[in-house]
Amino acid sequence: MTIELLKQQIEKKLSEIRGYVKEDAPIVIGVEARDEFKANFAEEGFDGKKWQNVKRRDPNSPWYGLGQTRQFSQERTSAPILTGETGELKQSISYQEYPYRVIITNEKEYAQVHNEGFDGKVTVPPKTRKSHTVKEHKRKTKTKVVEVKSHERKEHDVKQHTRHLQIPKRQFIGITPKLKKSIQDKIERDITKIINS
Repeated sequence: MTIELLKQQIEKKLSEIRGYVKEDAPIVIGVEARDEFKANFAEEGFDGKKWQNVKRRDPNSPWYGLGQTRQFSQERTSAPILTGETGELKQSISYQEYPYRVIITNEKEYAQVHNEGFDGKVTVPPKTRKSHTVKEHKRKTKTKVVEVKSHERKEHDVKQHTRHLQIPKRQFIGITPKLKKSIQDKIERDITKIINS
């Protein structure tokens, strides 16, 4: 092999590696990151640290068993954290690749609050609040005493106000040593294939 031919082969391999770094590496990084971030929901933690438990799992909490409908559900007492009833937060994790870079995204406006936590005041807009109460009482008939339930539905307006809101950090997106190693291993494997092909 002549020096000129060796030089051409080296230039060709370098060009393939540059193309890989520009076009393919961002996809590898995006897929690895997205998959690990989604796996954090199954693990209910981030980088080996468990998320703080939720009040709907605590039998001593007034929120025990409540879901988005505000109705008790036995399922909600053991449902996974941050999945809600739809799993949208997890499913909304995606990536967008560009030449030489990738951006991990989550379109849900509450994603950042859960990922970073929040402690501060929020403005609650005006709304009409509906309430429903059930009263039980006994009614005497000619032959027996019957239990009767009466339902009372009310609506009342709530003015705009501020309230203090505290949401614990339950990080699911971020760089971890495990993610770095996974990405590095895949990229090294791909570059080695280019060099050896």
